[in-house]
Amino acid sequence: MARGDVTDGLIYDAVRMRTMEIGEALKAVPSELLATEPDLPWLEVKRTRDRLAHRYFVNDVMYLRSTILRDLDTIEAAVVRMQRRLGDDLRADETGREGPTRSV
Repeated sequence: MARGDVTDGLIYDAVRMRTMEIGEALKAVPSELLATEPDLPWLEVKRTRDRLAHRYFVNDVMYLRSTILRDLDTIEAAVVRMQRRLGDDLRADETGREGPTRSV
């Protein structure tokens, strides 16, 4: 929250929209890939999108603030690790050599 406080309407709208985009994007990620990061509550993250998208007249400032402070760094780190796994697999496929073993 270094760029502003989520109580600012513009910041709130931006954070809310990005959080919904994360949840929606996760719905397209194969469950096998999400299973490589079992410590994260992926279903809860996906449901966050639904909560924010369908509670039209509810101001979820405290909910968003909590998500940002408590969960965002952990989710980002997990996504980076999954991207690396996918990148290693793609490089292995391109070269015809075996890359790191992937559990997906």
